[in-house]
Amino acid sequence: MRVRRAIILAAGQGTRLGELVRDVPKPLLRLDTTTLLGRQLEQVRRRGVERVTVVVGYMGDRVRDTLGGGQDGLAIEFVENPVYAESGSGWSLLQAAHRLEDGEPVLLTHGDIVYADEILDRCLAVQHASVLAVDVGWQPITGDEVLAWSVAGQARGVVKGPAPEAHDAVGEFIGVNVFAADFGRDFMAFCRRRQAQMRRWNYEEPLLNDFLRTSAHPCRLSGTRGVKWINVNHADDLEYARRTFG
Repeated sequence: MRVRRAIILAAGQGTRLGELVRDVPKPLLRLDTTTLLGRQLEQVRRRGVERVTVVVGYMGDRVRDTLGGGQDGLAIEFVENPVYAESGSGWSLLQAAHRLEDGEPVLLTHGDIVYADEILDRCLAVQHASVLAVDVGWQPITGDEVLAWSVAGQARGVVKGPAPEAHDAVGEFIGVNVFAADFGRDFMAFCRRRQAQMRRWNYEEPLLNDFLRTSAHPCRLSGTRGVKWINVNHADDLEYARRTFG
């Protein structure tokens, strides 16, 4: 699949970072010469992505002013999650649903992760299927890890907590995914059906989990082991990202 479009979810407040995000939104925290979000934009641009939709919320005007309408041949548009303070990534994703219904493959990532190029390259190399990036060398450090698993080669679940015993592969969900056009369209149709009863603070992973349980669309896990990545939730996560990727 040639992937020309990406969606980056970047609306959250990042409250666990405390004073670090008092005057700057989390996606604009600096690594060295770039930011968390700036690094991702450069990664996807170098791999042929041409259009990026960024879902903003907390200090969204600051993100807009920093990025403008594009950079280095990469067109950037913004959509807003106006209830970011009381919602999660699932609600943010719904704000960009129209881009998953455009009839083309989409790369979906989160604006607060930093990851090695290999993780993205392996996802983009998968043919004829959607793909979820996972860390198969994960360790149960906090007990709060989000895991994805597959059965007979097909991704079948994404949950926080232990994976079921009946699986042939399992890894920690990284937050880098490629959705084929028909997968993205039907996933958004599923989310829209849920919208009436869905709580605004719902997250993307439970929605994806419920969709995968019954979906007939091919979806694979792209597993890496020992490849660096970090979800920046705390101050020490940011320091790790700066040491590793700065």
